[in-house]
Amino acid sequence: MSKAPAADQTRLLKVQEIDSRIDRAQHQREALPEAQRLAETREQLAHAEDAAATAHAELGDVQRDLTRIEDEIEKVKARQERDQTRLDSGMGQAKELQALSSELEALKKRLSELEDKALEVMERVEEAEHKSEAAQAAAQSLREQAGAQSAEVELTYDRLDKEMAAAKLERATAQDGLDEKLMALYERVRAKSGGIGAAPLRSGRCEGCHLAINPGDMSKIRQAAPDDVIRCEECGRILVRDEESGL
Repeated sequence: MSKAPAADQTRLLKVQEIDSRIDRAQHQREALPEAQRLAETREQLAHAEDAAATAHAELGDVQRDLTRIEDEIEKVKARQERDQTRLDSGMGQAKELQALSSELEALKKRLSELEDKALEVMERVEEAEHKSEAAQAAAQSLREQAGAQSAEVELTYDRLDKEMAAAKLERATAQDGLDEKLMALYERVRAKSGGIGAAPLRSGRCEGCHLAINPGDMSKIRQAAPDDVIRCEECGRILVRDEESGL
């Protein structure tokens, strides 16, 4: 059985209390609900930005279609104007004038088809504009939401980091001068026992595993010297005896 001054064993509970605070803050930092919500919002934002980019690209496509049709309409109108001018001049052979007249009829039909198509594409442009605007608005809303959540997360991280930094300074003071072998044992046990290396003995129960100590072991604990380092037979943690142990 290892030994350490009884006072050092009692002080070990303060070290454990500080370590538990540090562990809780670290766990809270790693499992911060606000951070999870931020991650979800960022994922939604990524999808929304993809949708906005797709909608913008689709709008560009139909706008180019409309521009192409409008350009073709202008070309047909220009050809109509030239043909009509030549026809109105009456210059040329009858066969040529007849050909111009036939071409004008064809151009008139082509112009009507193009104008109908232009109207159809204009409707598509309007729909694509609405879709693009809605997608951009959705992405912007999520962008603003992510920004607010990010600021909230950073504030919480800053608070927890400050708490841990202060606790680590407090721990350094609390462990200063403690028996080195006792601290080494504490750290080993703590690493294997979920962060709890030392626990008080209260009313015949280990406060580390919360199990009652059998009468035979309690008898041995009562007979142990004050500087004996007692270990819980159930969980292996250091059992600290103090004025509240009721021995």
